[in-house]
Amino acid sequence: MPVDHATSARDLARLAQQVPSLPLTFQRIQELVNNPRSNTTQLAEAVGSDQGLTTRLLRLANSSFYGLAARVDTVSQAVALIGTRQVRDLSLASAVVDLFKNVPASALDGRAFWEHGLAVGSASRLLAAKRGERETERHFVAGMLHDIGLVVMASQLPERVSANLKAANDAQQPLSVIERRDLGFDHAELGGAVIEQWHLPPALAEVTTHHHHLLTSARHVNDCAIVHLADVLVEALAYGSGGEPVVTPLDPPAWELLALAPSDLTAIAHDLEQQMVEITAIFLS
Repeated sequence: MPVDHATSARDLARLAQQVPSLPLTFQRIQELVNNPRSNTTQLAEAVGSDQGLTTRLLRLANSSFYGLAARVDTVSQAVALIGTRQVRDLSLASAVVDLFKNVPASALDGRAFWEHGLAVGSASRLLAAKRGERETERHFVAGMLHDIGLVVMASQLPERVSANLKAANDAQQPLSVIERRDLGFDHAELGGAVIEQWHLPPALAEVTTHHHHLLTSARHVNDCAIVHLADVLVEALAYGSGGEPVVTPLDPPAWELLALAPSDLTAIAHDLEQQMVEITAIFLS
């Protein structure tokens, strides 16, 4: 039966609107970062009001994720050394993991899902650094949240997600193909709608929506290419699972656009292996 696109669009909007708001701590942090009159002391106090976030931030600051020479013992030091926008981005990552930490196991293996997301985020950050990009934490967040629509589906439509994952595996087809056939939209589109619902940066919504098909991205094609390549690399290395039964084919324009050498991927895979033990322990313990 053909998909009713008007109905699927309404279902997409309804699912996005039912997602819980981001925590007040993150909203306060974002407000401070966006306010030119705020200061680092206020930001450190906002982070410090959340013990879980404080613990994660300090563990990250003292991990191979940053490789800082001196030990970081306070939130104020972390903000000064890492940067305000970077702290906001890491706070967002922490908040979203906590928001979706109890998805129905019958629909999705939550730990495997977040392990995949953390690996794609870390690989995106490493790829961006290799290209000389600034503020690489935004690439970490974009990579980490690229499949956020799938965990939203799993929390609201667990039986449909379970059936679609099985159908994708049985047919050895991309999950997005099965989802569009069943629902009229896929998890990438839903993820983009959720990020818009949260009033997060448009670039993040665009990367989430288009990471499978980067040439449909009008403004942030470089960011999409980074997450796309990171996703392919992580699937090939088998870190966790984003639900795909086969490794996503590499989009040749993404490789050409990023202008990396094969040896760069070898180095990134090595660095990723070193980071993943710490990153998963920090976010998923």
